[in-house]
This record gives sequence, structure tokens and C-alpha cells, in this order.
Amino acid sequence: YAWIPPSRFVVVLHAPKRTATYREMAHHVEAFGAMGHVRWASPYSGAHKEAVRRFAFARLLQSKQMKFGDWVVHADSDEFVVFPDRSFEEVLSRAGKADVVGGMWTDRVADQGALAPIPEQDLWEAFPLNCAFRRKPKVVAYKLPRLVTDGAHAPLGKDAVFASDRGIV
Repeated sequence: YAWIPPSRFVVVLHAPKRTATYREMAHHVEAFGAMGHVRWASPYSGAHKEAVRRFAFARLLQSKQMKFGDWVVHADSDEFVVFPDRSFEEVLSRAGKADVVGGMWTDRVADQGALAPIPEQDLWEAFPLNCAFRRKPKVVAYKLPRLVTDGAHAPLGKDAVFASDRGIV
């Protein structure tokens, strides 16, 4: 996501209380130049994720930091998205009337099928093997006011228009 300026990031900080650790994390987010952060105290799974997304969007729409028609790139911290033949920025600019860009989850593991610590080297070299632990579709970007299901696996509503480009998650 290097092409997205930090001023367009909203970070969810999962912190049950406003502790010194939370304040330190918030300081790092602000120093990075992120648009803002949302503190979330409830469990960060299941339906709670949808609630935090809606809370964050409502806050950002109200403060005019976002508007309907803006793209939301759903970027979990344990995932990254690639498009084999073009940049993410090109994909969004080519989407036309589409309001959803989809992808397919592809798990990657190290040689011998091991799950290794994140290495210093290139991720594609460290984790050269594709595997299919979870072969599920995944929404990787959507245009507001479109919303997605928990985990961003599918758009809510039956009227979603998918872009022709597909990502690998």
C-alpha cells in the first residue's frame, strides 16, 4: 500500500483502556501522519469488526475527511494485496462504475510447508509456495457507501458491481 499517502490511513487501535501503551501507540500513528485512529475496546472479531468500521466511517464522514464515492482499501495487518499485471492505483482508476474490487485469498508458506517468522528478505522468496488452506473470495476495496460483510468476504446487498481486475490476497 506504499502508493497511499499516510494522510489517507485510518488505524484501528485495539485497546480496552486508555493506558500508557495505548497513548504510545496513538502517538506513533499520529507521528506517522495517519489521518486518524479509532480506539476500539470490544473484542475485535466477528460482528464487532463491522461495528468498528461503521463507527469509523460515520466519524470520518461527519468530519468531512471522507465522502461517499471514496474508495476504502480493506487492509488487515496480516494480509497484503497484489495485482499481477498492474498497480492497485491503476485498478481503482480503471474500475469505472464498479463499487467493489475483489480478490482471492491465497495462503503462502515457506519451503517444506513451514510457517516461518517474517524474514528480512523479500516475502515472495521467503514464502515461495502457494497453498489453499482458505480458498475464499475477499473484497479488497469498496466505494462508500457500499459496506461489506464481516471479514470483508463479500459486499452487503445484491446490487454490487465488481471491477474486472482481481487481486491476490
